[in-house]
Amino acid sequence: MISIRKITTQAEFESLECVWNPLLESSSSRALSLTWEWQSTWWQVFGNGGRELNILIATQNSQIVGVAPLLRRTAPHYGLPFTRLEFIGAGEDEADEICSEYLDFIIKQGLETEVVSAFLAYLYEVDTSWDEISLDAVHSESVNLKAIEESRPRNATPHQIVSIAKGAFITLPASYQEYFSRLGSNMRRDIRRDRRNVELESAELRIVESEQDFESNFRILIDLHEARWRPLGQPGAFASEKFTRFHHLLASRILNKGWIKLFILFVAGKPIAGLMVFAFDNKLLIYQSGLAESHSPALHPGTLIRDMSIEWAIRNGFSEWDMFRSRPGSYKIRWSSHTRDIVGIRLARSQSKEAIYAAAARVVDGLRHLRRALG
Repeated sequence: MISIRKITTQAEFESLECVWNPLLESSSSRALSLTWEWQSTWWQVFGNGGRELNILIATQNSQIVGVAPLLRRTAPHYGLPFTRLEFIGAGEDEADEICSEYLDFIIKQGLETEVVSAFLAYLYEVDTSWDEISLDAVHSESVNLKAIEESRPRNATPHQIVSIAKGAFITLPASYQEYFSRLGSNMRRDIRRDRRNVELESAELRIVESEQDFESNFRILIDLHEARWRPLGQPGAFASEKFTRFHHLLASRILNKGWIKLFILFVAGKPIAGLMVFAFDNKLLIYQSGLAESHSPALHPGTLIRDMSIEWAIRNGFSEWDMFRSRPGSYKIRWSSHTRDIVGIRLARSQSKEAIYAAAARVVDGLRHLRRALG
């Protein structure tokens, strides 16, 4: 039998540290954003402003077999306040947004249906102080999504898919030559030209993995990132104090695990491009980048640093190069046509407030269609 309890205090949250990552390792939801380090750092930086812990723990035979890493806060809909449950790691203000990808329940593999059913039964029958559940940034092929669909209680509305994004990725082969042969002819031409050009100068791809070297090179990355966005009249992600503080704290906790790396490309002794990369579950996740304001027009520094970093990743046995979410027309499509869906879903309880929400949503959706037709 599976029993559920709720954690609402910081001390209880911290008590889970020793069991959190081992459970994640035994689950099918292995993602850096679900590690204890990412989740606890996010809560340390963003766990305020009306947010309350609402973590569910599933236990079987005195062993923790599932964690629903949730928080509770108020979110307005059409003038009505809704009490929302959402993942720890989601819901920041846009200017501070961390973009935690592949959030999910953490459940021992093979027990997903039983544990998800127990979570939902608890939420709909015991912990009833909420109006909606918003689960954002979930891999569309998560086994837990199927379990949610199959385990819906009688007093629950059908879950809605409220967002779908495309995440671009590259499956890395055994050799760089095999990878290079997959690229389009224009991409291969650009890379060959860039490689020839930097051979004429002293080019160095610096891979930063140690605590000793991280801080100074992180500052270089931030400067390059800001230089990339300055011509567009935008400050860049690191202009957010919370965004920058989150990554400083996270780096201090995961550098010794090998989960974060900086790639800085120097040409003629000057940094011209940078990447911040997470390494987890034998995959590299490309998170932030930066480019110098002025560089030789004969070089494409963004293309060059990505190509050199991919070569390094293949040489070091990584299986995937994950580029996270991709907008239509993004440069990421040049690198790979392979994408996966990252979805957001919404669940609610059947009540009068939800009926008002549904009616208002239909009106707003109808007005959008009307504007498109008239436009």
